[in-house]
Amino acid sequence: MIQAGEIAAMQTAPTVRFEHRGTIYEGRVQWIEDNDSILSHEKRYPGCVSLMLSSGQTENDLPRTTPVETSR
Repeated sequence: MIQAGEIAAMQTAPTVRFEHRGTIYEGRVQWIEDNDSILSHEKRYPGCVSLMLSSGQTENDLPRTTPVETSR
C-alpha cells in the first residue's frame, strides 16, 4: 500500500487501485502530476495530484494522502 502522493511509486506500479468520492479507480498510471509543483497545470486543488489511468479514468483532485493498492 502506498499513498497517491508517492509519484515515483505510482508511476512504476504495474497497476494501481483506489477509491475517491465513491468511485473505484483502477489501471496503470499513464500520467501523474503533483498539483503543488510550479509546473502544474492544475492549481485549483493544492495538496492533491492529477492523474490519468490506462482505463481512461482521470482525476484532478486526488489528495496526496489517499491510500493506493498496487499490484506486484
